[in-house]
Amino acid sequence: VRHDSVNEAQRKLLRQRSMESFWGSLKNELVHHCRYATRAEAKASIQEYIEIFYNRQRRHSRLGYLSPADFVLNYNHLKKAA
Repeated sequence: VRHDSVNEAQRKLLRQRSMESFWGSLKNELVHHCRYATRAEAKASIQEYIEIFYNRQRRHSRLGYLSPADFVLNYNHLKKAA
């Protein structure tokens, strides 16, 4: 029972660190460099950043400095080769 609680605590800490890293990246790479006239403008800009840049193009250290799109392509290629 104790082993499961340690693993859950580690997973929770990892999720927290991942989210802190994401919010830090979002602020440093986008929000601190922009002035938004409306909430709608801010929302659209942040959604575009996440969908187009962060999820598809930005290189992530946890993925071996590959973009998520490239990581998935490599993973699928390796999976087919196995």
